[in-house]
Amino acid sequence: MAGPLTARTSGVVLLRSLRVDDDCIWGQMKSLEWWYDVDPGFLAHTALLQDSFTTRVAGRDALVYPPGVPAGAISWANAPLGPPQIAGYTASSPPGEQWGWLDSFTADNEEIVAVKRLVLTSQFDPDVEDAQVVAEQVVEATASWWAAVSAWVELITGQHLTHVGHYKPQVLGNVTPIWLIGEDGFSSTSMKIRTTSRIELSPLNLVDSSIFRNVLFLAEPGPPLAWTLLRDARSLKNVGQHRRAVIDAATAADLGVTQLLDEQLQIHNPTERAAILQKNPMLGQKVKQLSKLGVPLPQSFNDKLVCKRNVAVHEGAIITNQQCSDAIGEAVSVVEKAFPLPKLPTTAQSLKRLW
Repeated sequence: MAGPLTARTSGVVLLRSLRVDDDCIWGQMKSLEWWYDVDPGFLAHTALLQDSFTTRVAGRDALVYPPGVPAGAISWANAPLGPPQIAGYTASSPPGEQWGWLDSFTADNEEIVAVKRLVLTSQFDPDVEDAQVVAEQVVEATASWWAAVSAWVELITGQHLTHVGHYKPQVLGNVTPIWLIGEDGFSSTSMKIRTTSRIELSPLNLVDSSIFRNVLFLAEPGPPLAWTLLRDARSLKNVGQHRRAVIDAATAADLGVTQLLDEQLQIHNPTERAAILQKNPMLGQKVKQLSKLGVPLPQSFNDKLVCKRNVAVHEGAIITNQQCSDAIGEAVSVVEKAFPLPKLPTTAQSLKRLW
C-alpha cells in the first residue's frame, strides 16, 4: 500500500502533510510540492535519478522527480538515497526517511537503483484557483495516479509491484522459534537453526528514463482492465497461487475475445451484433462465433487456457506452475490483439512488453 503525501508549507499550513510554497513563484504562478511513497518501490537504471518527468495528476500538469544521491555517497553498495534537488533547493525530508537505495544487480553486474519515494510539483494561478482546493484535489488523486503508473511499469517491464495474494516472508534465521528444554522442565536453550526462504530469480527488466517518461505520460488513463487482470495473474503466479492466476488470466482473455468478436460483428453483421453477443455469454461460445467470422483462435487457446480455467473453477483442480505459465501466455496473445499497447505521439511507436 502506498504511503502518505508530504511536503513543506509556507507558514506551516498543513493539509494532510501537503505544503504550499509561497517562495516559489514563476510569473503569477505558485507551486505545490509533495512527495509520495511508492510501495514496494521499483528497480531502475541509475540514470533515472538525473531526470525529471512530466505527468498529469487530477487533470493537472505536474513534474515528477526521482530521489537524489546524497552528498558523500561513495559506494553503490546499499547507499541510501535522499531527496532530490528542485530548482536549486533540496526537497524537504525529515531525518531518516526512506527514499530508496543504490545497489548492484549481480546477474549482469550493472548498477541499479531502488526507488521508494517520488516528489511531485504542480503550479496553479492564485488569482484564479484556491490553494486549499487544488491541494485537496492532488492529494486525493495521487494514489490512483500511482496505481495507473505502477500498472504500466509492471506491464512493460514485468516487475512485480502489486501485492496480489499472500506473499511468504523472505527472511534469514528462525522462521519458527524452537528451544531445547532442560531435564528440569524449566530451563531452555534457544536452538539456532539457520533457514532461508528460497527465492526464484528471473531476468529483471529495469525502468529507464524512456520507460518512466512513457508511463507517466499514460497515467491518465491507466491500462485497460484486461491488462490489469493479466498483471494480477502474473503476481498470483509469482507467489504460487496458480489456480487463481489461471482464473484471472481467463477473465482477461474473455474480455479480449469479447472485444475481438464485437469488432468483427460491427464489420460483418452489425444488425445482429447485440443479439449475438447476448446469446453467447460464455467464453467457449464466443470463441466459436469468432471462428465463424474468420478469426479462429489456435487450439492451444482452448487446451491450455479454457480447459484449465474450467477445471480450476468447477473442480478446484490443482494447476501446475507450467500450466499456469501456458495459460497466461495464451491470454496475453489474445489481449495483445484486442487491446494493443498504445502508441506515443512523440515517437508514433507502440509500447513493447519486455517480459
